[in-house]
Amino acid sequence: PGTRPATPIAALTVTGTYSDNVFADNTGTQDDFITTITPSLGFIRDFGRGSVEIGGTADIVRYADFSDENHENYILAAGG
Repeated sequence: PGTRPATPIAALTVTGTYSDNVFADNTGTQDDFITTITPSLGFIRDFGRGSVEIGGTADIVRYADFSDENHENYILAAGG
């Protein structure tokens, strides 16, 4: 039998959030708009008796005013 190719799975999510208290402070609250971009890419390879999955995702967080709070989180995973 022929070889089964890996199936790619890709996604992109963009969300916007408004916070009226970015630093969770009881006094002197600061507000900001926060954008989170979440790209992901993975591959699934079916072997007939089982499958293997590998992929990764990221959260890229950007603040409109408080750019010192910008950050990224990355996740890589595999399973089968």
